[in-house]
Amino acid sequence: MDPRAIEQAHEQLERARHASKLLRSLSEKAWKNDLNAQRNAWADILEHGRRALVLLEMGARGSAGNGWFGGVKHVVKNDDLLRYLGQARDAQSHGLRRVVDAEPGHIEITAHSIGDFAMQFHVDGDGQISVTPTAGVVTGYSRTRIELKPVRTRSGEYPVPETHLGNPISDRSVAGLAEAYVDFLDEVIAKATTFKPSNSDLT
Repeated sequence: MDPRAIEQAHEQLERARHASKLLRSLSEKAWKNDLNAQRNAWADILEHGRRALVLLEMGARGSAGNGWFGGVKHVVKNDDLLRYLGQARDAQSHGLRRVVDAEPGHIEITAHSIGDFAMQFHVDGDGQISVTPTAGVVTGYSRTRIELKPVRTRSGEYPVPETHLGNPISDRSVAGLAEAYVDFLDEVIAKATTFKPSNSDLT
C-alpha cells in the first residue's frame, strides 16, 4: 500500500468525521436555519467518504494490497448501507433530485379554557401559528431535521438501508447512518495502515 494514499485517505476520514459530529449536533437542535447546514454536512460526509475509498484504491494498485482492496470493494458494492451511500453520493453530484427531505420542527401547546373546551396552538418551523379546538390537553414537540429518501437511478431504486455488515442498523437517522459510515471508513483505513499480504478481509 502506498503510504501517501493512506495519509490522504485519513485526511478525508477526519473531514468526514468532523461533518458527522456537526450533523449530530445540528440534528439535536430545532431551528429551521439549521436545515441547510445539515444538508451540507451530509453532502460533505458522502464526498469525503468516497474520496477516502478512491485514494485507498489508488494506493493499492500494483501492490499486494490490490487483492485486499478488491475485498473492500466487494463489501462496498453489496452492503445495504454502503451501496445506498454510494448511490446517494452519485445522485447528489450528478443528478437534480434531492436525496434528503426537510422536516421542519414544531411545537404544540394546548391551553385550557372554561368547561371541556380548549384551544391547541401549533407553531411550525416557519413560525406559522395555527389554532384548532380540542377536547384535551395535548403537547407535542419535534426537532427540525433532514430525512433520507430512497435513491432512484436508471439502474433501479435504493431504499434507505436497514442493515450494515449483516446487522440491523439501530439508528437509521441521517446522523446515525453517517456515524456508521465513518466507523466503517475508520476500520478500513486502520487495516490499510497495518496491511500485510495475509490480511485479506475486513474481519
